[in-house]
Formats: sequence, C-alpha cells, structure tokens
Amino acid sequence: MGYVGEELNNILLYLCASSHKLDDPIIVLIISQSASGKSYLVDIVRRLMPPEEVVAVTSLSDQALNYIDDLMHKFMILGEAVHSDTIEYQIREMLSGKELSRLVTVKDPETGKMQSEVVRTPVVVSSVMSGTNNAITPENASRCFVVNTDESAEQTRRIQENQRYKYSLAKLKTGNEEKEKS
Repeated sequence: MGYVGEELNNILLYLCASSHKLDDPIIVLIISQSASGKSYLVDIVRRLMPPEEVVAVTSLSDQALNYIDDLMHKFMILGEAVHSDTIEYQIREMLSGKELSRLVTVKDPETGKMQSEVVRTPVVVSSVMSGTNNAITPENASRCFVVNTDESAEQTRRIQENQRYKYSLAKLKTGNEEKEKS
C-alpha cells in the first residue's frame, strides 16, 4: 500500500484497528518527530477498515466526546495528542471504564422543575493517537502501546528509493507489461 519498512508498526496498527470488534481493544500511541510518517501510517490502516466503523478527528472541543452517539466497537483516530486536561481525562475513562458519564441539568416535563440526570454513554473503541513530543500524560500512556516511527537515515534512504521507483520509467514499463499480459 505504499508504506516502506516499519513492518512491526504496520502489524501493530492493523491489529489495533481490527481490535475495535473486541471487548478489550488495543490502544496505540505513536510518538515521533514531524514528517516521520506517523499520519501516513495511520491513514493506510484507516483505509483498510470499513468507513462506518472509523471515527477520525484532528481536534476536539472539551465536551465533544460526550455527544458522540455511537462509540461502540469503533476504531477511533485522534490527531496530535495535545489535548486539554478534560479531554485527557475523558480518554482515560474511555480506555479504562468503557463508558463516559456526565451529570446534566434537565427540566422535568411534568413539573417544570430543573433536576440533575446522569447520562451514560458506553464506549468500546480501539484507538490510535499520535504526537511529536513526550508531553503525553503518564496516566494515558500507561494504557497504550507506545511506539516510535523509524527516523533513521537508512529508513529515509529506503523511502526515497521507493519514491524514485514509483515515478520512474522502469515502473511505467513494468505497469505496461502487466497490462499487455492481461
């Protein structure tokens, strides 16, 4: 699918995404520098999952997770893992408690009086988060597989070699030969 190397990370992310069907899914946190391939790796795995089973967001407001209707057996992709304390806490609750709960004020339809009501949302998600620094809360990191992308010069060489081949005359000829055989 165009991703060079990183076999272990590829397999782990695919297992993470696929585990959304399980009652105890896998969570992965990718920590690496900018332009190291984190987003591309996640995007490749996302494309292998049915779209209706993926919740992908690049940013969240503090209460957004409380208002998602269906978080049962989804693969959740959260963008850069720099969130407010509120969101970090909600992520912990999702991962450990398998539900989000909030106390809201509602008007009793019969009496018109305001009263408190607990709203509970069951949550079972596999998730991948990424970030460029180690400013992840230890409480959240302890619930995840924490991985890094390969930032070595050798990996960069492999990527550039693959890119050169992808746009080369040799690749074009190979593609035409395969079409002629069909």
